[in-house]
Amino acid sequence: SLAFEVADLSLSTKLEIPDDAAVIALVGPKGQLLQKEQELLLDYVRGGGHMLVAVDPGQSHGLADFIKRLGAEFKDNYILDPNSPLGPAVVVGNQYDRAHPLTEKFDGRTTLFRLASQIAKHEDAPEGLTVKEVLLSQPGSVITTDLSKRRYTESDSYPFGVVVEGKWDPESVKESSVVLLGDSDFLTDQLFYTLSNRDFALNIFAYLAKEKDLISIRPKSPKSSTLRLTSAQRLGINSAGLALPVVFVILSGVLWYRRRSS
Repeated sequence: SLAFEVADLSLSTKLEIPDDAAVIALVGPKGQLLQKEQELLLDYVRGGGHMLVAVDPGQSHGLADFIKRLGAEFKDNYILDPNSPLGPAVVVGNQYDRAHPLTEKFDGRTTLFRLASQIAKHEDAPEGLTVKEVLLSQPGSVITTDLSKRRYTESDSYPFGVVVEGKWDPESVKESSVVLLGDSDFLTDQLFYTLSNRDFALNIFAYLAKEKDLISIRPKSPKSSTLRLTSAQRLGINSAGLALPVVFVILSGVLWYRRRSS
């Protein structure tokens, strides 16, 4: 099983990141991070740190520029999925990068995300880094910037999960890795236990913590089989169950009598 010692990190009270921080998770921020806080997180990543950034659209966190400096682009829009079984606001994630260790085992699996935003590779990503779009919505999805208006882009498959990895400094011996997601609800709401959401969440932390042996997919639960019997079949089984003890009693009596007579 995957186990970490989890602790809150309050940069507003102490501008310092612990030396033993294996992974920093910035999940669902509502308010803006101070510029000093953003710079401290950027320095952590540039020094070979590992971080998850999961942000939601329509919030006042103001992290678009911060994410751009990491090599990705947060669109702050809404991906809608007309073919989603839980309604268009719940995006079905079933398009994965099969070559990336985080998502290579998710072929044929489905993850769900509520009110996700598009996050894509930025064209001016820092040199020396590899930026990959590892999670996309299913084909037929649309984009809108205003949920109250029916103005959508053409249907397509849109990225909302990006991995940035590599060395910020060519002379550094440490490689950093950042997972950027345009949704944080899948980590906190009831969708966490739906389909492959939990596997995806745990694998993110296993990947960032460089515990690649822990990246896995739970086996699907075997389907149960139900045996349906007719009334006549049930009567026959019940009758056999009642008759067998009587037959055994008679046979034991016959054997006892024969032994006594011999």
